[in-house]
Amino acid sequence: MKYSIIKQIGEGSSSRVFLVVRTSNEPRTSSLRSSGSTRSVNEPPEGFVMKSRASCESALDEAKLLKALRGHPCIVHFEDAFYVHEVDRICIVMERAETDLKKVLEWHLRHSVLVPVNTGFSWLLQIALGLAYLHQKNIAHRDIKPANILILADGRVVLGDFGASKGRVLDEYGAKTFLGTPFYLSPEVFEGTPEYGTKSDIWSFGCIAFEVATSGQYRAFQATTLPELEQAVANFRVQWSRLLPSNGTRESAYIEIIQATLCRHPASRVSVSDLLQFPVMKRALGGFICDITAGSSATMLSTDRLDCLFSQLVQLGLRNTLIAGIHLGLELKRQQRLGS
Repeated sequence: MKYSIIKQIGEGSSSRVFLVVRTSNEPRTSSLRSSGSTRSVNEPPEGFVMKSRASCESALDEAKLLKALRGHPCIVHFEDAFYVHEVDRICIVMERAETDLKKVLEWHLRHSVLVPVNTGFSWLLQIALGLAYLHQKNIAHRDIKPANILILADGRVVLGDFGASKGRVLDEYGAKTFLGTPFYLSPEVFEGTPEYGTKSDIWSFGCIAFEVATSGQYRAFQATTLPELEQAVANFRVQWSRLLPSNGTRESAYIEIIQATLCRHPASRVSVSDLLQFPVMKRALGGFICDITAGSSATMLSTDRLDCLFSQLVQLGLRNTLIAGIHLGLELKRQQRLGS
């Protein structure tokens, strides 16, 4: 194997996740493997995350899907995939995340630190861009939750874990009385609707936006058991009062997008492409493009990823926002050069 395992960093019902480094520069020959240049033997080994799944059709589908989506900057980057005959497992290698949104929100809650509004909307924007790319291809993620929103070392936010299948969601959570990820399940999932898709992702997005708005202090629905949560969702008991604290209206900036995404009926929920047209999202997008153009922190993206993102924005009718962000970034870059 061309990767050396450093340590196990996670485990699911059918998979294990490892931190690995590449130990070989052998040419890639597998039909699942992505194209790319080899690294110099003088370079230090590069760290990746490797997800090992029991060989099955869904594992193969996940690898193929990640490879097909590898060009977008807001989706975890597919690096490699291979089959290990001896143990009958499929291994998927991806870029390494520094942390995830669940851990970041837990940190803010633990230290009583508010998430800056600009930061919160930057997170939500990048989640929305990743979802828009999926939904444009008629793909539903079906497991959008803070733990699957990865934050890379450069600060970029990407969607991760594309292995969820619609048939196992409630089976996985139904036996648990202490709630974790069920907080992000849509009403149609609780009802067992046979076909659910992109609008369920939108509901999950709204639940995440609620938590970001309250800096991890509250979820959209209050419950301690699965039956309680089902009732709260069925009766649409959203904790709207948590978004209007007595010490100010900071969280109210999020209300518009939360109201548009947390709707009881799927048809009433905004599409992610329309969500990106909201003024607050356009402002966040302009800032994101400005950072990309200025070359700051999170935004040192490869040409193919930039092309993918810019093409997407044009298709979504956001060309003017794109151009404005580029112009602002170029001006910022000019000022930085003058000041240095």
